[in-house]
Amino acid sequence: MILLFDTSAAGKPKSYKKPYTDTFNWPRMIHISWLAYDDEGNLVEDENHLIKNHALEIPEKSLRLHKLDLNQIEEEGKDIEEVLNKFKTVVDKAEYIFSFNLNYNENVVGAEYVRHGINHRLHHSEKYCLMQESTYFCKLEGRDGRYKWPTLTELHVACFDAGYAGPNNARNDVLATTKCFNHLWQRGELDDIF
Repeated sequence: MILLFDTSAAGKPKSYKKPYTDTFNWPRMIHISWLAYDDEGNLVEDENHLIKNHALEIPEKSLRLHKLDLNQIEEEGKDIEEVLNKFKTVVDKAEYIFSFNLNYNENVVGAEYVRHGINHRLHHSEKYCLMQESTYFCKLEGRDGRYKWPTLTELHVACFDAGYAGPNNARNDVLATTKCFNHLWQRGELDDIF
């Protein structure tokens, strides 16, 4: 099974280099979305969850960035432990895990697992960062003559000559990531993985 996931969080980490076990460093998760496909490419799981946390004050800036509002979170939000356990189940079944900006997404989720005392194997799974895997495909000039990591919008443009609607929202991002993943896979750009 192939799992693709994305998160939205209430802010940014103080440092991107700190481990997920440093829960004061990593922001609280407010949205997670994932898609899972079987070996024949059939969609077997499609989940999208807002996280309800009455103790958390979500900065207005984060709500705007992720295209969310407090009423929507209050009405549609789920208990985080329920969502984390559901995600843990699909991670346990996945042979390959992909995310765009994997380091950020897995650390946001990992910090939540630590906060809630839930054992998981996300950090011990076969994982790939589509941002890093697509760097050579996009060939965007960076510093010192090296290619820079693309944004998800830049990858989408490189694949389809167009951006996508609603970037920085976990649902929209996982849909765009999956679309780009399929494009790269069909072109043989991920042959070193499979």
